[in-house]
Amino acid sequence: MPNEIWEGTVQSVDVNARIMSVIMEPMLHQNISRHAANISLEYVVQQDVPLVRPGAVFYLTIFTEKKRTSIQNAEEIRFRRMPAWSKVHINKIQTDSAQLLDCIES
Repeated sequence: MPNEIWEGTVQSVDVNARIMSVIMEPMLHQNISRHAANISLEYVVQQDVPLVRPGAVFYLTIFTEKKRTSIQNAEEIRFRRMPAWSKVHINKIQTDSAQLLDCIES
């Protein structure tokens, strides 16, 4: 069970220093305030590195793992993946919205 989940937004990325500057909002405990932080890209799994850019949204989960003889605090960073929009989908949305606008204006 997570101790806290943060929703973060990448503000900037320093590729040379391998650091991302982020703003994080708590999702479970509302009495925790918003945080700004610098997070090393070494904590981002390789498959998520291409997603690290300004405006990208990620989730930082802080949790406790109980093992037989110990308790370990851990964290995980996962970037949100948005579905890709095809040209067909975009054209359909534009057509539908134009038709809706025509109905409203009539």
